[in-house]
Amino acid sequence: MTDKLISLVIKVCDWVANLKERKMCNCFSTALQIGKDKNVRLITPDYFGIRTVLVDACIAPVIQHLWKHHIWTENSCCEHLGVEGRPESWGGNKPSIVLGNNVKDFDRVRELIAEVDDREFELSQWQRVIV
Repeated sequence: MTDKLISLVIKVCDWVANLKERKMCNCFSTALQIGKDKNVRLITPDYFGIRTVLVDACIAPVIQHLWKHHIWTENSCCEHLGVEGRPESWGGNKPSIVLGNNVKDFDRVRELIAEVDDREFELSQWQRVIV
């Protein structure tokens, strides 16, 4: 075997081992057209301005739990089967949640997430800048 082939085999073996350790979802990805679990329609808190939103099935309980505790979320995405190559700005291979600008206690958010899900989430906030 060539060094490149050996290196590739090692990478594939590591990737498969990582899949076994990672809690995988089977959420449907519109972009990738993979996954079986359809989005869940959640009834939003009154402050949202719209009545319902679609959320990836495997993180819907997390989003609902955050809303119950008055944590505003603006966007979220699960890892879609752990697909490699998802941009780091969107959480990489972790589920991600964009928090509202009014959210300041990120440790509390992580505690709330841990109450319903044992995965590590990428948390971020968008900032609107008027120029």
